[in-house]
Amino acid sequence: MTAILAIEMGDPEQVMTASQAAIDDIGPNGSNIGIIAGEKIPLKNLLQALLIASANESANIIAENLCDSRQEFIGLMNRRAKELGAEKTNFVNACGIHDPLHVSTASDIAKIARYAMTLPEFREIVSTRSFTMPATNKHPSWQEISNTNKLMISDQSDIYRINGIKTGYTGPAGYNLASSAKNEDGMELIAVVMGVKNENASVNVRNYSKELLDYGFTNFKKV
Repeated sequence: MTAILAIEMGDPEQVMTASQAAIDDIGPNGSNIGIIAGEKIPLKNLLQALLIASANESANIIAENLCDSRQEFIGLMNRRAKELGAEKTNFVNACGIHDPLHVSTASDIAKIARYAMTLPEFREIVSTRSFTMPATNKHPSWQEISNTNKLMISDQSDIYRINGIKTGYTGPAGYNLASSAKNEDGMELIAVVMGVKNENASVNVRNYSKELLDYGFTNFKKV
């Protein structure tokens, strides 16, 4: 949802400045790429960090630069969710860190993901296997970063190609994945798996997603 609003409201070339608060507020062991306070990064690159590397600080930076406050941005997130039919979703932060009031359902995530995949910029980024951030005022260079969506990177299917979408993890939520794939007939399906906490959960979330996609492409066709 953060990415949807960034694409709908922002200019991809807009240079955004990272605050210390945006960097600090990423949750315990929060996923990040090491952005430094005062660093200036174009929105298009922050979106890559957000959607490919799961960088929590990039979500906060986007929220702070698009609105007068993160709270205002979160209000827009909740309003947009309702407009997309995600009635049981409630956001309390921009980056997905745990909060007992920050909730969604598999159905709502699928609705949000389906809309997001209609946005060309979003679709292009989530299908990218790896990227390297350009130099900034704080980083003369960055290491290449791989997509956290390992299902797309290790795609083995003969009947479809994985083309997104997004991983998610917190301790209380477990491992989560919204994945999408397309077959040679042009049919595209979205699978959502949430709350995987069993042994080998980080691998199983991908296996369960692949089982769903296998079932969908084997048993359904476009008419």
